[in-house]
Amino acid sequence: AEHELIQVKTHDISEGGFSIILDAPHFIEPENEIKIVLSEQGYRAVVYGKIVQVMRCESGWKYAFRIIKTEEQDYKQLLHILYDRVPPLTKKVRENIGFYDNIKTNILKRTIQHNSHFNRKLPRVMMSQETKDEYGERVIVQSFDYWYVSLAVDSWREVKRMRTVLLGNEVELLLEYGRELPYGRENTVSWKVLLYKIVNWQEVMENPRTMHILLELDQMYQEATRITKEKGKAQGTVEFDELALL
Repeated sequence: AEHELIQVKTHDISEGGFSIILDAPHFIEPENEIKIVLSEQGYRAVVYGKIVQVMRCESGWKYAFRIIKTEEQDYKQLLHILYDRVPPLTKKVRENIGFYDNIKTNILKRTIQHNSHFNRKLPRVMMSQETKDEYGERVIVQSFDYWYVSLAVDSWREVKRMRTVLLGNEVELLLEYGRELPYGRENTVSWKVLLYKIVNWQEVMENPRTMHILLELDQMYQEATRITKEKGKAQGTVEFDELALL
């Protein structure tokens, strides 16, 4: 949510960026500059970053940030946090301000390298929730990332129309057709997997029940996946870039 304060521990950190792991799929606007306060052993650095990647990991959701802006003093504090440098060395860097500027400029130009399968900037929650839309047609909600949702449908009647489905049988999703996904867990002759844009995403994000439902559906999916893998019947998953339609 806007102006929400979250206190977490970093997962890894460097001069150009860092990552954190959250135990819930929090919505963080991908294009917003996020103010982050990093502290360790008496050092404190205020930096501004943008999300470059969000992915599900074993312990939650990993958010990777690229540092895009920081003041000189905060950058020096960041170096202390990283390398535990002593004050005399910091003083020497201050005197060689041209050298410092060159290093800082070079570091801030770095970007985290990733391929098209790992450029998601929103937390995607996998699930397998069967429900019906407002027309009474059976659908299976397969994934959700606040802006987009993928549905497996067994009817091709007017697939490009608006749909309304309930997430967890509680939170209403108003959906606008995007496109057919080329592959997925349910893609057969009768079933197709479709990508829809969530029109009322902000209302959904602000609904206090949404997070509880997402965590419950995620837990059910993770458990089902574990059981399936143990039986040696692991299936493919739907892959899509949630920003592809922007």
